[in-house]
Amino acid sequence: EPAFGGESGAAYEWSAYVAGKYNQPNIMDNEPTKLPKRSVEYCAYIIEALETGKPFKFNGNVRNSGMIANLPDECCAEGPIYADRTGLNRTLLGDLPPQCMALNMTNINVQRLAVLAAKTGDPEAVVHACALDPLTSAVLSLKEIREMVTEMLEAEAQWLP
Repeated sequence: EPAFGGESGAAYEWSAYVAGKYNQPNIMDNEPTKLPKRSVEYCAYIIEALETGKPFKFNGNVRNSGMIANLPDECCAEGPIYADRTGLNRTLLGDLPPQCMALNMTNINVQRLAVLAAKTGDPEAVVHACALDPLTSAVLSLKEIREMVTEMLEAEAQWLP
């Protein structure tokens, strides 16, 4: 969606839109009964490649595992992928320029802290992840980030361990 280019509150606005769209009695009432032409989305092409062996090349997100040499193996990385009967195959790219690697690490470190929070249940790790997020830290103070995290955890408490 166009608003996801860094706009504050974009994820909330999109979630509210989706919630409103699917809050009708029968969400299938306005859906077409005929299949549309295949879209430009990759999924159908990937499934076709996996099933038929006809290769499909695309840029995709996979576990890095050495695809980009100077990023952590366990992070998710986007790069040239080809799908065929053998599965999804990464292309090894080598090192990113140091400035690009550093920029990626700002987000990878936020994701690592979010995973740590999920695995340990430590609310402080959530605060740390949010505080290190470049967009969040650009618009909120540390006090506001802690208040936001507290509010989010309280709102989602029924789904948290």
